[in-house]
Parts: sequence; C-alpha cells; structure tokens
Amino acid sequence: MQEMAKTGSSQRRTYLHHLTSGWNFYHYSLLVLLPITLTAAWFTRPVLDSKEQLTPAFKRFRLQFLLTWGICVGADWLQGAYVFALYESFGYSSQEINYLFVVGFGSSMLFGTLVGALGDTFGRKRAALLYCVVYIISCCTKHSNQYGWLFFGRVTGGIATSLLFSCFECWLVAEVNEKKKFGAPLLRYMLSMMYFVSFLTAIFTGVIAQTFVDAVPMKSVPGYPSLHYGGNILPFDLSAVLLMLAFPLIALTWDENYGSDSSPSLLQTYSVALKALVSSPWIVMIGMVVALFEGAMYAFVIKWTPALEIEGAPTVPHGLVFSGMMMSCMLGSSVFSFFHPYVSPSRVLCSALLIAAASFALMSWASDQASYVLPVYCGILVFELTVGLYYPSAGAIKSEVVPEHARAGVYNLFRVPLNFVVCVIILTDLSTRMVFSICALLMAASVLMLQPLLWQGNMTCMKEAILNPLEASSDIKT
Repeated sequence: MQEMAKTGSSQRRTYLHHLTSGWNFYHYSLLVLLPITLTAAWFTRPVLDSKEQLTPAFKRFRLQFLLTWGICVGADWLQGAYVFALYESFGYSSQEINYLFVVGFGSSMLFGTLVGALGDTFGRKRAALLYCVVYIISCCTKHSNQYGWLFFGRVTGGIATSLLFSCFECWLVAEVNEKKKFGAPLLRYMLSMMYFVSFLTAIFTGVIAQTFVDAVPMKSVPGYPSLHYGGNILPFDLSAVLLMLAFPLIALTWDENYGSDSSPSLLQTYSVALKALVSSPWIVMIGMVVALFEGAMYAFVIKWTPALEIEGAPTVPHGLVFSGMMMSCMLGSSVFSFFHPYVSPSRVLCSALLIAAASFALMSWASDQASYVLPVYCGILVFELTVGLYYPSAGAIKSEVVPEHARAGVYNLFRVPLNFVVCVIILTDLSTRMVFSICALLMAASVLMLQPLLWQGNMTCMKEAILNPLEASSDIKT
C-alpha cells in the first residue's frame, strides 16, 4: 500500500511538473488575480432588493438575453489579444499595423454615429443579426495575409463593434421598458448584469484562446501561400463559431423592436448636443477628460503587445495576459462598487487618473528592456485596474452633468477629440517608450481638467453644511 501511495504521489508531482513547465510570471499572476477578482466580484455582484421581482417570466427573459449576450460579447473578446499578434506574425511592420488599427477606429467612429439610427428604423433584432454576419465576414478575412483583405476586415470589424455596443443595449431597454413592462429596478439590474457577464466572459475567453493557439501552430494552406490556418488565427475562428451559434438564438428567441416614431434626426441630435456643450463648461471639461483618458487607453491597446515582446524576454501568452488585464479591470469595477456611494465619483475618478499616470510612467521607464518586462506587465495590470475604476465613475459624472435630451449626441461628440488623440499618437509612429510617456502626460492633463469639477463638488458640500448644519453633522457621524 505504501508503495502504491508513493507511486501515486510521484505521478501527481510529475503531472504538476509537466503542467507548469514553461510557466513564468504571466501564468503565476493569474493564480493570484483570479481568486481575488472572483471574491470581489461575488460581493459586488448585481442583486435585487426583493426576490419577489424574480417572476418566472423575468427569469426566462434574463436567461435568454444573458446567454445570447455572453456568446456575442465573447466572440468580440476572443479576438482582443490577438489582433496585433496576428498582423505581426504575417510580417507587417509596426507602422503598417498602426494604419490597420486606425482604419478600425475610424470605421467604428464613422458608423458608430449611424448604427443607432439604423437600429431604430431597421429593427434592433435585425441589427443584432447583422452584427453576427458582419463579424463573421471580418473573422474570415484573418485567414489571408494580404493587406487589402486585412484592411477590409478592420472596416467590417469596426462596423460590428459599433453594432455590438449599441443595438444590444437598445434592444434590452426597449424590451424591459416598453414590451415586457418589467420596470426600472429590473432594467438597472439587467444593465448591471450585462457588464458583469461581459467581464467574466472576457476573463475566460482569454484562457480558452490561449489554449487553442498553443495547441495548433499557424501554417499556410498548401498551394495557397497567402492563406493560413491555426495559431493566432484560431481565436478568430472560435469567434466565428460563437457568432454562428448566436445567430439562431437571436432569430428564434428575440422579438423585434424599433425606436420611437418621434426620434430626432441625426442633424437635430447634433444640433441639440452642440447647444448643450456651449451652455455648460462642465460638459466640456468631462468631455476633455473622456477624450484624454480613452485616447490614451486606445493607444495602449495597440502598444501593450510590442511592449512585452522584447527580445530576450519570456514568451508572451497573449490570451493569458489579456485574461489578467480583464481580471484587473473587473477588480477595479468592484473597488468602485465598494466605495460608491460613500465617495463622490469625481474623487474616485481623480484617484484613478493619478494612478493611471503613475502606471504609464512606470511602463515608459521600463520599456524596451528585457530585464524590466515584469515592471511593464505590472504597470499594464495597474492601468487596467484604473480602467475598471474609470468607466463607472466617469459614467456617473456624465449622467449628472449631461442633460438627458442631449445625451446621445453629446456622447458621440466626445468621440471626435478622442479619435483625434488616438490618430495623432498612432500615426506619428513613435516608440513604445514615447507613447507611454505621452499617455502619462495625458493622464496628468486630465487630472488638471477634472479639478474644477472637484472644486464645484467641494463648494456644494460646504453650502449644504452651512444651510443644513444638523443634517451635515449627522452625516459626518454616520
């Protein structure tokens, strides 16, 4: 019996050694991040005030929508870590890859202003089905190393991304409010669940993609040297499979809904938005913060891969790094939930911007040195943590300062300086170190832009304390 026990123990040690052979700090970081992230996510998960709201009809609706949404957003997340890596494996230079990314951003910006109106008139269900078709086409183009096909794939990918992050939420809001009549509390719950599911999906798709990429090396198709399969192309193939599953789910389980007949035209929307911008300096300030932060964030999306792929550094498992980034982002969102509503969103945002500036400064200092890849990776994770803090805090501020009647147009106008910042950074073909340095300066500038909002908040609190001293003192005690 003792010999059998020793043999079993030896086999387990051999299996663990085989499993972890080739592991480096990328792999071990996930072992630390995963339990912390899941624990924080569990305690900050979306919950309802009353179980009585969970009717059988709502439970069916929740399952149908979140299952479909998880598959569709998973198809997008699967590709995230491998776009740059795929173009690089085809032999394209950094500048040529930058042009492809700009095409994707430009496509998303151009069509992002049109897809909302498309869904309102054409139907949100049809727009969701169109998302599946367009993204499948984009995935298919990744099998060719021809620049023209990759260019076309970036255009279709930008259109698909715009559809994903507009028509699905619009369909959900219309179903819950207009057709199902579930009410505002259940709508808030479903919107929270959307992003909760999105983060969880992002974490696990990175691991799945990495497993497939490691299993099948990329090769060219015999007789067709421009066509390839396997390797960095597999995440795009998996994405196409998910989209093929999502298409019949949407077609069979979703009802069609449309926008209001009284919806304003595109020209009216932007006219109202411009009036709102002119009338309120606070909207301009938060708009500049959005442009600076998200502009730096999109530049970071392009540069994190070359920042880690330094000669002499450990091999980068792109999918696992992406999962780690998404864990950090989800952790940041959970941290915001812990603080909210006890700390004002503007203070949380200011703290996030300062930490982001420090993380970019660290990445800039450690860039282009194989021995300092670990600090770069740590800076990447810290920045992703601030992204998780940024979105809910900036969203809360925007909801307060941007009037409801001008919201859609103002949010689209925010994307104009944002895309300008991205294009300037990318098209100048700067080194990775220089890009991170610029991003650190942009974070510092956004902190300065936010100061008037902080001062305004402090003045409001002081006025309330003077006018309502008893209430203020009771608030302080609690």
